[in-house]
Formats: sequence, C-alpha cells, structure tokens
Amino acid sequence: MKKALLTGINDYKGEDSDLRGCINDVRNLSKMFCDMSFYVYTLTNSEVTKKGFTEQVKDLLLSGTPGDELVISYSGHGTQVPDFSGDEADNFDEALYLYDEPLIDDELQRLLAYKPEGVHLTLIMDCCFSGTNTRSIQKKPRFLPYMNVGIDENGNLTRKRRKRNIFRSAGMDHVVITGCAEQQTSADAYLNGQYNGALTYYAVKSFTKGMTYSQWYKEIRRHLPSRYFDQIPQLEGRQDLFQRGAFGLPATYTKKCFLKFW
Repeated sequence: MKKALLTGINDYKGEDSDLRGCINDVRNLSKMFCDMSFYVYTLTNSEVTKKGFTEQVKDLLLSGTPGDELVISYSGHGTQVPDFSGDEADNFDEALYLYDEPLIDDELQRLLAYKPEGVHLTLIMDCCFSGTNTRSIQKKPRFLPYMNVGIDENGNLTRKRRKRNIFRSAGMDHVVITGCAEQQTSADAYLNGQYNGALTYYAVKSFTKGMTYSQWYKEIRRHLPSRYFDQIPQLEGRQDLFQRGAFGLPATYTKKCFLKFW
C-alpha cells in the first residue's frame, strides 16, 4: 500500500502572513504521487490545525503495515520557539507553523514514533525553520516569527548558526528532505508562471522513475542553491535508506492514477 498525506497553508491569520505557493505545492505533489499509484490525501489552509494535522499523521502511520510506503509533506511557514527541554544547543526548537499554532520538532518526533517497524516513511518539508532573508518581488520567505521570540532590531533571528547539508543518523528510520538548512529560509517563489515553494518545484521537476533518494537529492541540488535562491536543501536519514529506490519505486513501473482525494 502507498499513501501520501500532503498539507499546505496559503491563508494564514494576519494581514502580512499569507503565502502564495503552498496550495500549488500540494497540487503538484498530488499529481506526482497519484501517478505512482499512491492514495493521496490532502489538507489545506484552515484544515491544517495542530489537532487536525496530528490526528491525520497519527492515523496515517498507524494504518501502515510492513512494506508500505508512506509520505507526509508540509508546505507553509516555519518558525522557532524557545527550547524548554534543553536538547537544543542554540536554545531554540524549530517548528512547523500550522494554521492555529506551532508544532515543535520534539512533538513531531514523538508523533513519528507511531510508525510501525518495517514501514517506509518519507517526509518533504518545504518551509523555513530559521534564518534570515529579504523580501522581493520574486520571492518571499516561508518564515513567520512566533511571538517575536529571538528577533533582533533588524528582524533577524538571534541564534548560533549550524551548518549541514546531508544529515545521517543511525537511529533514524525514515527519510527527510527539507527546503533549507537550519539557519536559512525557504522561498515562496514565482516560477514558470505560478507560485510554488522552490524546493517542491525543483523536487517534482527533478524526479524520475528508478531514482534512489541520493540520486534525487543530487538532482535537486543542481537547482538549489542558485543565483536566485540561496537555500540549501537537506537530506536526512540513514545512509542505507538513501540508496533505496525513492518511494519504493522500481526502475520500471506502470504509471497509474490510482485514487485522489481533492
């Protein structure tokens, strides 16, 4: 069984908080996974509350059986909140800024623990977790400060920078592709006649059948960073998972639109 839960938020509360490309990200990913015979479920805008998101993720994971391929994507604002657990060197927890409140990385990790052993899980996170950026006609950062915590007089995050491109973890049994490094922002960008997340746009554009995660990531990195976008996508997980066929897809397969909820 192959299932994908795709989420995106354009319409945030507040006059200056809206994004333009997140629903298009969901549409583009929906087509991509539908073509790979995934059951596709979508949540957008006010449906992506913390309660709704966590319940849907939990249900998706608990529905998995060994050998299943599951995907979770999020397109929207990222943010930071103070770290009260003491597990962050820079004293900030990265978080998804959902429709009504943040979901911090510690909560997300506890949620992912519902995944049964033997289920293959991929996460695509097209948002900002930290960093600075400038607004322009061409792009807008997918970063929204939460209660202005850790913001200096110039609007920049006050934090120690950490750099990584590929993060390998021996205890991590899923694959994550993010839009940028922890000190950066991901762009909500105007590309090829419409707004999209830069990561999602180039991830879909770069994907071909039979790719491993490592090969897919290398293709994405041909486009990001660039002269227009300084964000550096991240690939996280165990080295052996990077060598699997992305989404369990063999080198040859029959393209089939299996089912789509939209």
